Amino acid sequence: KSNVVSSCFIGQSSFFWHNSSFRLLTQNFEHPLQNANNMVNEITTAAQKQMAITQDTVNNVAEISASVDATDINVSDSVTGASEAVDRTGKIIENTKAISQEGEHLRKAAQVLHESSQTLNELVEYFTI
Repeated sequence: KSNVVSSCFIGQSSFFWHNSSFRLLTQNFEHPLQNANNMVNEITTAAQKQMAITQDTVNNVAEISASVDATDINVSDSVTGASEAVDRTGKIIENTKAISQEGEHLRKAAQVLHESSQTLNELVEYFTI
C-alpha cells in the first residue's frame, strides 16, 4: 500500500515538473516569436514608407520633365519653370535622404529578426536533443 502511495506521489511530482517545464518552454518561444512578429510589422511599415517616398520621387521627376517642356514651349515661363525644377530637385534630394533612412531602419529590423530567428533555432535544437 505504501508503494502505491509513493508511486502516485512521484508520478504527481513528475507531472508538475513537466507541466512547469512546458510552461517555461512556451514562454521561451513566445518572446522571440513576438519580437519576430514586431520586426515583420516594422519592415512592412518601412517598406510602405519607402514605396510612398519613391512614388513621390517619380512624381517630382515627372513634374521636372513637364517644367522643362513648359520652358521649351514658352520662353517667358522659363524662369518659373526653372524655379519649379530647382524646388522639385530639392524635394528629390529630401526623398533620397528619407529613403536612405528607411533603408537603415529596414537593415536594423532585419538584424533583430535574424537574431530572433537564431534564438528560436537554438531553442528548437536544445529541446529536440
